[in-house]
Amino acid sequence: MFNMKALFLRAMLALSMALGASGAIAGPTYHVTLDTSAWKGTTGYLDLGYNGPGDAGPAVARVSNFVGNFFGDAILFDGAAGDVDTGVTITNLGGFNFFDKAIVFDDVLSFEVMLDELAADNGMLFSVALFNADFSAYLGGEGNLLEISLIPGVPDAVFVAPGAPLDVTAVPEPGDWALVLTGLLLIGFTRRAQQRR
Repeated sequence: MFNMKALFLRAMLALSMALGASGAIAGPTYHVTLDTSAWKGTTGYLDLGYNGPGDAGPAVARVSNFVGNFFGDAILFDGAAGDVDTGVTITNLGGFNFFDKAIVFDDVLSFEVMLDELAADNGMLFSVALFNADFSAYLGGEGNLLEISLIPGVPDAVFVAPGAPLDVTAVPEPGDWALVLTGLLLIGFTRRAQQRR
């Protein structure tokens, strides 16, 4: 006997699995916030890097939604392209892949970074640092304030330097939200069907 409800529930389950799989293709997204109030009114540089061995492949970091008092032209090294207004891509080309942008420090500096999943066996490292106006000293720490290490098949390792004025949080992907919503709808339909029996 043909059961329309069972067919509908199976179709919804297949849709939720497809949406979840599409989210797995894209890499993780992180929201990064830096408290720069200690240097308020002075200038310096935001330094972003995405580097790995040359055989790691063309891995890409996409940085967007910048908030801060940026000025001047960006300094681009090797695989870096774009600007804070249009978004930045940093592609591993085997050299030194860095994006540097001048900023007047205020209270908060923030942005979002999405890291593509890696196809090769070797890992990549996304880094965030702050420099003073003449690049002679790091600000907020003795080196990178944030490092996100990606290795295929291993959960991302997020390292925040001790005492760094930085907060990083993972941002759920739209596919994750769709999967949760679909699951909740399926639970609701199942409970309603059980109550009618």
